[in-house]
Order: sequence, then structure tokens, then C-alpha cells
Amino acid sequence: MLKKIKNNKDKTKVLAIFLARGGSRRIKNKNIVSFFGKPIIYYGLNAAKKSKIFSEIFISTDSQKIKKIVEKKGFKVKKLRSKKLARDNVNSLVVIKKILDDYEKENINFDCVFNIFPASPLLKPKDLEEAFKIFKKNKMKKPLYVFSKYLTPIEWAFRKRKNIFIPKKPKLIMKNSLTFKESFYESGPFTIFPTKYFKKKNYLKNSSKGFLGYELPNFRSIDIDTKEDLFFAKVLYLGLNKKTSI
Repeated sequence: MLKKIKNNKDKTKVLAIFLARGGSRRIKNKNIVSFFGKPIIYYGLNAAKKSKIFSEIFISTDSQKIKKIVEKKGFKVKKLRSKKLARDNVNSLVVIKKILDDYEKENINFDCVFNIFPASPLLKPKDLEEAFKIFKKNKMKKPLYVFSKYLTPIEWAFRKRKNIFIPKKPKLIMKNSLTFKESFYESGPFTIFPTKYFKKKNYLKNSSKGFLGYELPNFRSIDIDTKEDLFFAKVLYLGLNKKTSI
């Protein structure tokens, strides 16, 4: 049965999905690595819960260990993901479509789905809420991605060849930074899709010329993938929460 959502007054049915497979390579058990005493996935789950947007929160994992840990934190794992869908080369959108199809078989349908990255401990409920407002204002017709601003002009980018750094655009290197317009990159830590998106035959190919977006500050947009990311996230968390020790 779907829950009643206080902050979702128009009764839009919204599903939150956390894709948390157990086979992370760069950081072993990344999705449940300890982050200031709690499994890292807990922070995103807690933000989703506090936002009160979601009709249901679905944790997709193939790992009994992850299942056990998140259930100890009060979040239920409905069922384990098949090993076939937990391989490295499986597109996340394929997994999301399978989850939505399974719900449909139970006669449960959602208007939209949030794909929330499990290793995003700096995510706040207000990020989900504000992005959802933008998504609804645009009639939930196209996906919404999260973007952050490049702090240095992308026109100043270099490529490295051994110990030589070569500018990608030599003619622009000496120009003042004020010459360039702001540039953004897709930063995560979540994406919103209308469920109708997954009815398209070519849903794996995004042919859009532009994207609906929510801007997130750089200091909270980190999605942990490497040990360097994890260290940086801890430093940011300490600063944002005025703590004194990693």
C-alpha cells in the first residue's frame, strides 16, 4: 500500500529508487562504507524519507549484506536484484525499467521516479523538494538532471601527454575568465524521470537538445566513486556540520 505524503499535496505518485549493488570496484562495499558512524547509503535514504515526497522508497541491491544493514536502519528491501541485472555493464535505466515493470504487474503505477545515488551523503531533503517543484512546474514531461557550475572556465582545459600539458583551445588560454559564460556539468546525485519515459522504445538514447535541470552547489554535489571522493566528502561534511575530526 502506498503511503500518504504530506509534502505532495497533488497526490502525484512518486517512487524513489536507490541502485545499491554490492559489486563496487574502486571502493569495496562503497554503498555501506562507514561515513561518520553510519553506512553511507543511510544519508540519502534519510534525506528521501524526510522530504516526504515519496509514495515509496525502493532499494535495489543484489547484496544480502546491504539488505541486512539498511533494514537495521529501518528501510525495507522489497526483494533482491537478480545477479544478471547487477553486472558492471548493465545500464541503470534498464534496472529502473525492470523495477517499474514489476510494480505494474502488481497494479501499482507511479507518475515519476527519482534515481537517487546511494553514495551521496551531502544530499539534503530540500534538494529533492526544490527539484521536484521544478519538475512539476514543467509538467513532468522530460527528465530532470542535477547540474553544478565549473569553477574554472572549460575553455582553459588542458590534456596531458606524459609530462606535457597541452591546451585544448590554445587561442583562449590567455583570455580573461570574465570573457567566458558560465558552464555546468551534470553532477548528480539524483535524476527525475517521468515514468512514461520508460515506455519509449529508445529510452536508452537521450536525443534531447537540452535538459531540465536543478542547480546544486559544488560543495554538496559530490557522488562518491573513488577513495579521493570519499576523503573530499568527509572534509566537506566536517566543514558543513562544523565537526573537527575525520
